[in-house]
Amino acid sequence: MSQIHGVPYERSLEEAEQRGETKLLWDSYNSDTYCMIAMEEAIRRNWDGSHLSSVGIMRVIREYGLERVERLLANTIQKSGKNECFSEDNKEWAKTIHVPEYKFHGYDLWRELMMGSDPALLNLSVNIVRKEREWRTEHEKDEKPSIRLQLAVPKAPVAAVGETTKKYGREER
Repeated sequence: MSQIHGVPYERSLEEAEQRGETKLLWDSYNSDTYCMIAMEEAIRRNWDGSHLSSVGIMRVIREYGLERVERLLANTIQKSGKNECFSEDNKEWAKTIHVPEYKFHGYDLWRELMMGSDPALLNLSVNIVRKEREWRTEHEKDEKPSIRLQLAVPKAPVAAVGETTKKYGREER
């Protein structure tokens, strides 16, 4: 699965400033914003009144990455307080997701990234995302060897320009 928006920035705004990485943080924040909009749209388009299809959410995961989607959903649950529409399991799950501190002049920028969809639909979205995480965790060990490992295998020697090699019983240049 390829994501085009990179890995979410994991440090606080204060740490980003200290490390000279504020551009990375703001790029990540912009991707978070676009991801939130895409998730809202996916929920809206894939809710038929009684069922939330996972198709749209999986597209968002493919484009923005599972970590970013998890973080946005967890942020919404964490900032929602004691909303009864979120299951206790999902509230506990949200506590396990790291949401870095983005405070700008005392204002928590993550408040801007709280998803506005119906909390019951967000709860269903979390269920879909958690199942995807479980599936990936379970299947990681079954995956093919890394391409990096495959590239690390030494290649057969190649003849230098002007050397002759034997191929199929005859010499070639």
